[in-house]
Amino acid sequence: MLNRYTKKQQIFSQGDSGDQVRFLVSGIARYYYLSPEGKERNKSFAKPVCAITSLPTLIDASAATFSAQALIDCVCLSISYQQIKRLNDSYSCWARLCLRIFERLALEKDQRIAELLMCSATQRYLVFLQEYAELAKIIPNYHIASYLGITEVALSRIRNKLQSL
Repeated sequence: MLNRYTKKQQIFSQGDSGDQVRFLVSGIARYYYLSPEGKERNKSFAKPVCAITSLPTLIDASAATFSAQALIDCVCLSISYQQIKRLNDSYSCWARLCLRIFERLALEKDQRIAELLMCSATQRYLVFLQEYAELAKIIPNYHIASYLGITEVALSRIRNKLQSL
């Protein structure tokens, strides 16, 4: 099924359950956590052809612990996890594709954790620019700062420092 999401529209919300996997065809989305106080913290960004879903929600039917939102207009192809499992059982090429997608998710998550634990804020920003250069031009600074785990003021200082080099 084809789904369209407008800028700032929720793709799914923290607390939701469901078995839909959405493949981002076009646009940019973000995953974020929402604290009980209403503070948003960006977990990651999604570019085409990422899968947009909450894996624990798919695997054990738990509620999503984070949300996904379109940062710009997005188009997604949607399929249920049950359909994916049936396709995996019937077509080995589909099973290999799904395995590659989940391997990529695991690698990205491991890299993100390592960056947060082992890199300085400046290093994290440089990695962000390598990975998401186009995002830096189109999303608000508070989204970038939140993703990096710093304040907008700290982001501004890092940018000024890098420009003076």
